[in-house]
Amino acid sequence: MIPTLPVVRARLCIAVAALTAGGIVRAGEPADRSFIARAASIHEGQRDLARLSERKSGDARVRRLAERIDREHQAALVRLRALGVEHDFFLPDRLQDPEVRRFKRLDSVEGVAFDRVFATTVAAGEDDAVRAFAAEAADGKSAALRAYAAATLPMLRAGERDALALERALE
Repeated sequence: MIPTLPVVRARLCIAVAALTAGGIVRAGEPADRSFIARAASIHEGQRDLARLSERKSGDARVRRLAERIDREHQAALVRLRALGVEHDFFLPDRLQDPEVRRFKRLDSVEGVAFDRVFATTVAAGEDDAVRAFAAEAADGKSAALRAYAAATLPMLRAGERDALALERALE
């Protein structure tokens, strides 16, 4: 059955409102919606930290880690967006508080101190990500989101490990 024009308009209005308000449309369980919002914020937040290092760091080790973090979190976002298309949900368009606080803290630091704070901040973000993704992989309601979380965990663990190693090297 083809939906009537008012039904199509209503669906379009809901989708546009959700996109512009940073909301998520239809993602099953509230826990699924919470994980989707958290995952998107983590990925965007880590990418923001990495891009900030392009402007503020002169250390090749920091820049290498930042490039990898940016690339890997971008790829994870692409996979999450593809799940959204497949399962009828949108990603929010704003960062959650933990990522905003991390960015502000890192943005306030300059010079050599920036590199140390960058490593510490990225490690903390990856640690938060590992905890959120491990919980989703173990207990998520959606099979697709559980699989996504489980597949993303090795990348997050490697990022945390490498950020901690960089932090030690910069001491």
